[in-house]
Amino acid sequence: MEFIRSFESELLKLKGNIVILISILGGLLLGVAFTWRVLYLRYHINLTDNIHIWEKIFDKHSRAFVGFLIPIGVILICTLITQIEYKNNNWKQVHTTPQRYGTIFMAKFTTLFVLTIFVFILLNVGILVEGILPCLIVDGKMPVHPIPFNFFFIGTIKCFILTLPIIGFQYLLSLYYKNFMIAVGVGLTVYVGSMPGIKLGSIGYLSPYSYVLNYFDQVITAQHYWMALGYFICLFVLSYFLYVNKGEKG
Repeated sequence: MEFIRSFESELLKLKGNIVILISILGGLLLGVAFTWRVLYLRYHINLTDNIHIWEKIFDKHSRAFVGFLIPIGVILICTLITQIEYKNNNWKQVHTTPQRYGTIFMAKFTTLFVLTIFVFILLNVGILVEGILPCLIVDGKMPVHPIPFNFFFIGTIKCFILTLPIIGFQYLLSLYYKNFMIAVGVGLTVYVGSMPGIKLGSIGYLSPYSYVLNYFDQVITAQHYWMALGYFICLFVLSYFLYVNKGEKG
C-alpha cells in the first residue's frame, strides 16, 4: 500500500507537467509525419501486393523511433521527472514523509517506466494510423492485409528492451545531479559519441545508447537483447545504491 500511495503521488505531480506533452508528441510524431506523406502521395497499402507490408511499416517506424526519438525523449523525461523535486527544493519534504528511500526510488522509476511504455503504445497507434487512415480516405475501405498484432507486440517488447540501458543511465544521472543541464548534457554527449562507437565491436557495447543505434543500423542479434537487459540491471542497482547513500538528497 505504501508503494501504491507513493506511485499515485508521483502521477499527481505530472498533472499539467510538460513531460506529458513531450511523451504524446514524441510517440505520435512519426505516425503523423508518415501518414501525411502517404496521403500526399496517395499510395496506401491496399495498392501493394506485399503480404508483409505491415511488418515493413513497423520496421520503418521503429528504427527511426528507437534510433533517434527515444534517446532524446528518455533524456528529457528522466530529467523532467526528477526536476519536479529539484525545481522547488521538494526533496527535503519528500524525505520527511513516512516513506522508505526504496519506495521513493521505485515510485519515481515506475512513473518513468509507465511513461516510456505509454510512448511505445503511441508508436503503435501511429503505425496503425498510417496503415488504416489513408486506405479509408483514399480507397474508402479498410486495409486488405491483416494486421499482425502479434508481430507488433513482440517487436515492441524487443525495442523496449534495447531502450532499458538508456532509461537506467539517464535515471541515474537525473537522480544524482541536481543541475538538470548535467544530466541532459552528459546524456546527449554519450548518445552522439556512441554513433561512431558502435563500429568498434565489443567496445561499443559499453555505451547504453549503442543498442538502439545497432537496431537502427539493422545489425542487431539476440545477444544484444540479453546484454541490454543485463546492462540495465547493473545500472538500476547502481542508481539505487547511489541514491540511498547520497549524502545530500536534494
